[in-house]
Amino acid sequence: LANLLLFNEISSFFKIIEKYDYNFKECQTVYDLLYEKRNLLNIIDTIGIELCNKICKNLKEDDENFYHPKIFKKAL
Repeated sequence: LANLLLFNEISSFFKIIEKYDYNFKECQTVYDLLYEKRNLLNIIDTIGIELCNKICKNLKEDDENFYHPKIFKKAL
């Protein structure tokens, strides 16, 4: 349940940037205003890009509407 909630949030954040071409800094600023104590990039860094990519891949296999951020593949 925690993975599903967290990674849907991560997915949405990067979908806005990658698919809808919003600026990363603007998205981060808005996210910081909405969720003051939660930093998605720090969470991703703590989990690790490789594991984040695997989790997203698994979620995409279960739900074709899940957005698998392209940035994870590029970072590897």
